[in-house]
Amino acid sequence: MEESLYLCTAIVWQMKWTVLLDNRTCNDQLQTEHGLSILLETDKHRILLDTGASDVFIRNAERLRVGDQGAGMKIGIDLSTVDYVFISHGHSDHAGGLKHFMEINTQAQVIVSPDALKGKYYSKSRYLHSITTEWPEISQERLLTVEHSESISDDIFILAHIPQIHPMPEGNQHLFVENADSDYVYDDFRHELALYTGGLLFTGCAHSGLENILAACPFPVNTVVGGFHLLDDHEAEEELTALAQRLKTHYPHTQFYTSHCTGDTTFSTLKAVMGEQLHAFSCGTTNFINMTDFEKMRSEEFYDFTSEECLESYFRAKHICAKLQTMTVEDDDYRKTIEDLIPGIPESSTVSPPFHCDHGHGIKLGENVFINYNGTMLDGGIITIGSNTQVGPNCQFLTPNHPIDYVERRKPIERCSPITIGEDCWLGGGVTVCPGVTIGDRCIIGAGSVVTKDIPEDCVAVGNPCRVIKKLI
Repeated sequence: MEESLYLCTAIVWQMKWTVLLDNRTCNDQLQTEHGLSILLETDKHRILLDTGASDVFIRNAERLRVGDQGAGMKIGIDLSTVDYVFISHGHSDHAGGLKHFMEINTQAQVIVSPDALKGKYYSKSRYLHSITTEWPEISQERLLTVEHSESISDDIFILAHIPQIHPMPEGNQHLFVENADSDYVYDDFRHELALYTGGLLFTGCAHSGLENILAACPFPVNTVVGGFHLLDDHEAEEELTALAQRLKTHYPHTQFYTSHCTGDTTFSTLKAVMGEQLHAFSCGTTNFINMTDFEKMRSEEFYDFTSEECLESYFRAKHICAKLQTMTVEDDDYRKTIEDLIPGIPESSTVSPPFHCDHGHGIKLGENVFINYNGTMLDGGIITIGSNTQVGPNCQFLTPNHPIDYVERRKPIERCSPITIGEDCWLGGGVTVCPGVTIGDRCIIGAGSVVTKDIPEDCVAVGNPCRVIKKLI
C-alpha cells in the first residue's frame, strides 16, 4: 500500500491527527498489531480514536517524535491529557487497549455505544474465535453512551445506528454476534459509531459501509479517516471501481485516508480511480489540517459565508425549509423532513411550520421542546434549547455578528456566537435572542423582548433591552 505522510509544521493548524497504531508501519521504531488507534487534536480537544487491541498504542506514543519546526523536537506524546476516548465499535482490535489507557488517564470521558458494552462478538475468519472486548470498570461520570446520532459538545457529533441504504462490506460475512439463545447470528453493527468534528469524519472500521456513513453525516465532510473494511479478495474489482467512481463523483472535494482493514490490492484498485483523493496511513503518520470557512463559522472566527461548503449547507437547508412551508405537523412527511433539517431532533420535540434557518444542523433541541410558528434560527453558531422549553410564535435566534468597521462590513464575512436556552423556559411571542446569549433554566422571557445579555436561571425578564424584573426563587 502506498504511504502518504504529511508533516506540515510551519503553519497554523486547526486540527492534527497522528496514527499511534495500525497494522502497517513505515517507522521501524514503532510496533504494529492488528488494530487501530489515532490521536486527534483540535483547538479545543484531544480525542483518542480507538485504542487498538493492547497497550501497543501507548508504547508507540512514547516513542514518537513530536513538535513544531523552530520549537524543537521532543520524544513522546502525553496521553494523560486526552479529554475524550472514542470507541467506534465493540471488537477487541479497536477497544482492547482501553483498560491500559484508563491506567494512565484519569479524566477522559469514554464515548461508546451501549450495544458495544453488552455484546459478545466472534469472527469465523479461518476459525471461530472471540473478538469481544474485555471492558474495564468505567465510572458513570466518565461513561458517555450514545444510542442515537447526537452532538456531545458544540463541535463533536456522533453518528449512531447508521442506516444501511448502500452495500455493506463483503468482509462482514465472517463476523457474528451471540444472541439471547446463544446462537451465532450475523452482526448488524448496531454497536458501531462514527465521529465527526470540524470537517473530519472518523469511520473506525466502516463495517456499516463507507457510503452509508457518509450519507448519514449531516455536515460537509472534508476529510475521511479510518479503515474501510474492504478486504482483499472479497469485493469484485468492478464493484470496487464503481465504488471509487461514486466517491469521486459525490464527494469531489473530500480527501480519504485509510489503512487497517483496507487491503493492499483493494487500495490499489481504488487509488487507480480516485488518484490524489485517496491516501494511505500507517503507524506514525501525522497530518495537519487547516481550518475551513465552515469550521471557522463553528469556532466563532470570522469566515467567508460565500465559500462553497457554507453555501452548500445553506442552500440544503433552504430547500428543506421550502418543503416544510407547505406542511403541517400532522402530515406524513413532516417527521422525516424535520429530522433531515435538524439531525438528532427528539421525537418528542416539535417545530411548527413555517420555519426558517440557515443550516439546521446547528440546532440542538432537548426532549419535549415546542417551537411555534414562524421561528427563525440563524444557526451559523450552535443554538441549543433545553428540554421542556416552549418558544412562542415569531421568535428569532440570531448567532451572526458583522464587523463594526464599515469597510470590513462590505466583505462577505461574519462571526457567529452560540446561543443557549436552558430547560423549562418559556419565551413569549416575538422574542429576539442576540448572538452569544445564554438564558438559564426555568426562565420566562416576555413577548417582544430583545435579549442582548445573559439572563440567570429562575428569572422573569422583559423589555428592549431585556432586563430581569422578578426572581422566581
